Amino acid sequence: MAGKTTEEFANYTTGDFILDIVGPLGLKTDIEEWGNLVVIGGGVGSAPLLPIAKAAKAAGNKVHAILGARSQELLILTEEFQNVCDEVRICTDDGSFGQKGFVTNVLDDWCKSGVEFKFGIAVGPVPMMRAAEETMKRWNIPGLASLNPIMVDGTGSVALVASR
Repeated sequence: MAGKTTEEFANYTTGDFILDIVGPLGLKTDIEEWGNLVVIGGGVGSAPLLPIAKAAKAAGNKVHAILGARSQELLILTEEFQNVCDEVRICTDDGSFGQKGFVTNVLDDWCKSGVEFKFGIAVGPVPMMRAAEETMKRWNIPGLASLNPIMVDGTGSVALVASR
């Protein structure tokens, strides 16, 4: 399943072009030496989370990753995270890969086992980030969520300025 603009891009051929591009939008993620960090990626939210995890590891943090998706075929970048992070746990809503359940279940499990996170970063669908924020709050983990529903025109709507 893809959005309207993604489908339009997929149909482009040699000679097609995009008239204007706006970006980058948003703010960079400030990386600090937190110590024990948890990064939580939901679906395609794992893509912008990977460079954050790399930078956090390079800054001297111990990086734990939780990657979740509705099903196995929607998981992305799992090997790349395993190459960067100290520990990676994967879950799918339907149980087709990794632990069955949500990223918040995995975070709860880690915290119940005694792992103390000094900071958390979540990127993914808004409902997942809301649930991650509530779980992090319950465990007294400060953090941030990277809201990324912004599309081509920077407002969330899909207005493509292109020519064929």
